Amino acid sequence: MLSCAIEFKDAFLIYYTSDLGFKEYVPSPGDWERVEGVCSFLEVFSDVTKVVSGSEYSTSNLFLSEIRKVKQIIDKRAIDPNLHIREMARKMEVKFEKYWGETNLVMSIGAVMDPRFKLILPMFCFPTLYPIASDSEANLKYLKNALTNLYLEYCKEDKDASMIRNESSEVSSSDANFFNEQRETPKGINDYESFIRESGGIIEPTKSELEEYLSESIIPPNSKFDNEDKDIVIHLD
Repeated sequence: MLSCAIEFKDAFLIYYTSDLGFKEYVPSPGDWERVEGVCSFLEVFSDVTKVVSGSEYSTSNLFLSEIRKVKQIIDKRAIDPNLHIREMARKMEVKFEKYWGETNLVMSIGAVMDPRFKLILPMFCFPTLYPIASDSEANLKYLKNALTNLYLEYCKEDKDASMIRNESSEVSSSDANFFNEQRETPKGINDYESFIRESGGIIEPTKSELEEYLSESIIPPNSKFDNEDKDIVIHLD
């Protein structure tokens, strides 16, 4: 509504000259200055809302960069020469710190899972979101640990599922039963088979898939995803 009023700023003045009774309703130059300042301040929030509310593309990977933009404008307006803008920004800052603290990890993980960003985007955003260098470094370390824990949990669940599949296969396979009945398997092989079953049939590589993913070069930010890359991001939502 305020942005619409600015478009008709000249109309207010023209109407005032033709109807003096309208004088008390015409905004003063100071009023227009405050309105323009508020609109400029809130414009970034409108832009961010449009980005994160998209329904035809994945959004979880975009939150972090947009939140950084919000924090940047709040910090800038918190020292604005206009008292009205400063007070508004400082109230927003309090609410921002509250809600950002509750959702920062989820947003950061969403960004890392985008092959265009990985850990580079958190490294870029955190200094703005955490102005104290030690806080920025601590939160980056916390993010890396969370990613590792998520990956290990995924590996464990995958191994458990593999064990169930292997056990089911052993029970239903007539060939395996025949082999067990007709031949005595060397004890060394028995031990090895037990080891494979206990590990879910998966031997962890020296470098985990997560480490390989994070160490690979990022995809240029403006690149178009192929189908495989799209799947990576879509599964985050």
